[in-house]
Amino acid sequence: MTSIHYLFAIALPLLLIRVDAEPTILNETVAGPFQPAPTSVQIILPETLDPAQRYRVLYILPVEPGTEDHYGSGIQEAAKGDVANKHNVICVAPTFTAMPWYADHPTDPALQQERHFVETVVPWVDAHYPVEKSAHGRLLLDFSKSGYGAVMLLLRHPERFGKAVVWDAPVDKVRPDQFRMIDVFGTEAHFEKYAIAHLIRARAALLKDGPPRIFLMRKREGDHPMEATRDLLVVLEVPHVFEYTETIPHRWDSGWMSRAAELLLSDTE
Repeated sequence: MTSIHYLFAIALPLLLIRVDAEPTILNETVAGPFQPAPTSVQIILPETLDPAQRYRVLYILPVEPGTEDHYGSGIQEAAKGDVANKHNVICVAPTFTAMPWYADHPTDPALQQERHFVETVVPWVDAHYPVEKSAHGRLLLDFSKSGYGAVMLLLRHPERFGKAVVWDAPVDKVRPDQFRMIDVFGTEAHFEKYAIAHLIRARAALLKDGPPRIFLMRKREGDHPMEATRDLLVVLEVPHVFEYTETIPHRWDSGWMSRAAELLLSDTE
């Protein structure tokens, strides 16, 4: 009897530790021709991954180069919030060697961030995991400069990405005159190809039918106005969602991700 009680006393704490632990973040290396060196991809899988099922992928785009985390870590917030299990998705966070703005530099062949993500990272994920290989299966969640990138990528590749939710992002920018934008866009003329206002006008007819694909979360008294983009979507009758959040720090870990994931993943289509 004594030995049985002793075994349970040991097993119970181990069980509690396992239940409370955050999901494992996998680190993989992806090499391609559009970055000067191999980059990492961080991944969280649902705990009960079924190889026969096809999962949606939540791409969490970084705001800093490499694995820098001055603004926190998107993939770590997804782990803390148990996003993969709550929504039954695969979470993926790519990295870039330079400050990410998700554009292709007009003259530097090693600074092709859009092509790296679209032509290297996404196909790599498609090939290595049981995912939906369609726009419905590829979702973007981001903030700040990566939020600009998410909306821009959705508009430039609507056949490849289904939805984008962004928080406190400079989506109203009409010139590459801040935040080291010119380092990636190269010239103001080249930036025009990536300007969100221009892309919305070009894609309005395509986006009019169906449910919202763009979700904008604007921080009250925030760093980045987003009303001009919202107003343009309204004028062009493009379905979208616009929400204000509380005035919280401009970081991954300030509490907005849970609501963002809910907006993006609450549908069952």
